[in-house]
Amino acid sequence: MYVRQQYEDFNVLHREREDYVLTLSPSSSGRAITDARITFHYSMHGMRGAEKGALTDNGNYEVEIDLMMGGEWTISIEIERPGIKKIREKFIIDAGPY
Repeated sequence: MYVRQQYEDFNVLHREREDYVLTLSPSSSGRAITDARITFHYSMHGMRGAEKGALTDNGNYEVEIDLMMGGEWTISIEIERPGIKKIREKFIIDAGPY
């Protein structure tokens, strides 16, 4: 969602902060992975956060995050399972309206 604010003689259009739900789906075999610890890390220009993913009834791991402002955010997902090397994947999202 965009918000227009006026500063003296010019307008600035920027994105509002929004909540997002990040979902990590089950394995490619379709079986739920119930013994994992999933952490979602997110950052943008000095703003950081990390939340633990919660296992849902359908076998997904989900977390709701509050991105403080629109723009590009780096999202890292850290997956830990007993007896398996820790996995970390990173990607960029553009927060804000589509």
